[in-house]
This record gives sequence, C-alpha cells and structure tokens, in this order.
Amino acid sequence: MTMTDTPTAPLKKAPARKRAKRKAKPPGAPKKPSLMAGITVRDCPSACSEKGCVISGTPICAHPHKGGLQASLQTPDSMRRLNEAKQVLGKAKLALSET
Repeated sequence: MTMTDTPTAPLKKAPARKRAKRKAKPPGAPKKPSLMAGITVRDCPSACSEKGCVISGTPICAHPHKGGLQASLQTPDSMRRLNEAKQVLGKAKLALSET
C-alpha cells in the first residue's frame, strides 16, 4: 500500500428484504350443481324425471340426441337449456377424442 492509496472498508451486504406473506383466501360459496349434471349421449340429466324434463321444462323429453326440442315448446329459456346441453355433450365428445 502506498501513501496515495486510501484504505477501503469492505462493502456491507444489504439486509435481506422480508417477503410479504400471502393472505389465505376465504372459502368461496359452494358451487351449485349444474342442471345438466349427468347428461350423456344416451342418458338424460340426473335432474330429469317422469314428472318433467330439465331441458324443456315440461313432461316431454328434449334431449338433443333423443329428438330435441319440439317447435311448440321453444321458449327463450328452453332454447338456452337446450344449447347448454349441446355444449356439455360437445365438450364430453372432445374430451373422449383427446384421450
């Protein structure tokens, strides 16, 4: 070391930063089961019975693969449920083709 050199102190390491802890999410509301639960290509949804069809809302079956919705029963609500049933069956068909 010479006279012109200045002594240098070793660099101090920065203190470690504390990580913020994630707050646990409160359990959400339980999901209500779909009206189309249990529907397959051959079987109606589990909620259907001899008293009424879930899709048509009447005692007449409106399963997409068993004849569909009759013209006299077409209302906006029944059409929405019929399209939902078609969508569920389509997703099931895609899931089978991917495996």
